[in-house]
Amino acid sequence: MLLSYKFQRFFKRVLIPFAVLLYIVLSFFSLHTRNIYHNGLHQLEPYRGGPFDDIKKIKCYRWYGHCNQIIENSDYDNGDIIWHRVDKNLDLNGESPSSWSFYREYLYVHISTKKRFNSPGRAIVDLAIGDQSSKDPPFYVVNDAQSRSGRPKSRLDVTYNYNNWELRFDGIWAKYDKSNSEDAITNVQYLFGNDIIEPRADWTLVNGNINSNAKITVHRGPLNEKGDILKKVPILLQQNDEFKILQVSDLHFNSDFGTCKDQVNEEHGCKADAKTLSFLHQVLDLESPDLVVLTGDIIDGFNTMDYQTAILKALSPFISRSIPFAIALGENDKNQYASREEIINFIMELPYSMMGNNDPKQHHNSISGDKTNYALRIYDSKNDHLQNVIYILDIFQEDVNQQEFLKQTFDSFTEKPKFSLEFQHHPIQQYRPKSAFAIVGAYNEKSKLKIKTNPQIRQTLSDINVQAMSVGHEHTNECCIHSEDKDNKLKPLWLCYGGGTGEGGYGNTKIKYERRVRLFRMNTQKMEITSWKRKQSEPSSVFDYQYIYN
Repeated sequence: MLLSYKFQRFFKRVLIPFAVLLYIVLSFFSLHTRNIYHNGLHQLEPYRGGPFDDIKKIKCYRWYGHCNQIIENSDYDNGDIIWHRVDKNLDLNGESPSSWSFYREYLYVHISTKKRFNSPGRAIVDLAIGDQSSKDPPFYVVNDAQSRSGRPKSRLDVTYNYNNWELRFDGIWAKYDKSNSEDAITNVQYLFGNDIIEPRADWTLVNGNINSNAKITVHRGPLNEKGDILKKVPILLQQNDEFKILQVSDLHFNSDFGTCKDQVNEEHGCKADAKTLSFLHQVLDLESPDLVVLTGDIIDGFNTMDYQTAILKALSPFISRSIPFAIALGENDKNQYASREEIINFIMELPYSMMGNNDPKQHHNSISGDKTNYALRIYDSKNDHLQNVIYILDIFQEDVNQQEFLKQTFDSFTEKPKFSLEFQHHPIQQYRPKSAFAIVGAYNEKSKLKIKTNPQIRQTLSDINVQAMSVGHEHTNECCIHSEDKDNKLKPLWLCYGGGTGEGGYGNTKIKYERRVRLFRMNTQKMEITSWKRKQSEPSSVFDYQYIYN
């Protein structure tokens, strides 16, 4: 009896806890081993789009690898559940994959299936973020539910039917409907910063923050066969024989408010990006351009934490007004947490972006070239005949011969354009003329050019009949220089600067430089090209009006 009693005590106090601990340890290592194998030996894709029926934060341990998909045990899925990571290099705490930590926390979704929740298939149609430490619904959920089901007794009324809203994980509330619902969320991203703007028509910022300075934005709308968001490429047409271009340069936007630099009139608490946006909106109200060309340095390089937030904010005036835009990349259009290719792909997918959108199914293909070296074709108002061409060059893409691109593109036109303009970020050597020259505007930066540009590009621009090129980079240069070279039989060419637009880029207080924009107007009936500028302190006034061609 004594032996039996001692064995029972040993069994209860030692063997049972040991067995439980062993089970937990084996389950832990089994799950980790499967995730290491799952992510390490397979080329798995993160979430790219499509309806989903669940969403949560998940810790990605360093030894898992890229963590594009995570396996978890499930009590109601008869086995494992696979979560797909929302594609972003920064985790929810703003940490990059290269930062040292045992784990990173990302946002994951579960793709909609018919087996989950014992239902024929459902999808999330709305999201809201509440208090992670509480089960109480946020006011957004209560307001949405009571608009359909009457008012609850209070926000904490547990008997109230919240009309398909459910608390999922980490304070995330999800509203459900059928998986084929037109309101189903078909893509999700998260953005960082204290100054987030979501200008895309089919995207909506979710109520509440997923982390201290991170917000979720969701897309509703149809997808193509690959699961990508449908996007229509604008066709560029003249109106009344005219086409107007707004040049914006060197915005230097940040994912936060941005710091105002070199202010002529100091403003306490000046927020660079908001001040720049106000100026741009005033110009757009006055001018209504047909196309916006941004000549580089849209974002502020490595000073920008989240390039997506900064780019969306910088382009918000144009996207929100449905104005097509083209971008010639600058040296600061880079990010320490993303590759150049990722930044380019993000810009390409934005509404009204002309970058890289080569759509052969259109009646007229508006774009020729590759992702960042391209030509925009402008047709008459009936979309019948080619009138003008806008060339956009990426001088940082070393594997592309810009001369060959320009010549081949020009030769491909069965109808030759009446006018052509070319835009890029850096000036070419002819912007430093060695003899007397005609000039309109201020020429403040005259030091030797630090970047090497193709010396033969001037000859090529003459050969393809370009009337003017315009650049950025040198913020306080905002002139147009008349370039002539009769000895080499080159056609006249105006070499213009847009002038720095962004309050977050450098200026010059000694010369009281104010941020500005440049405009071009091509009129094929009058056969003339004109240009003028507007500045931040007096956007309603035009100055330095000039003829480029007449």
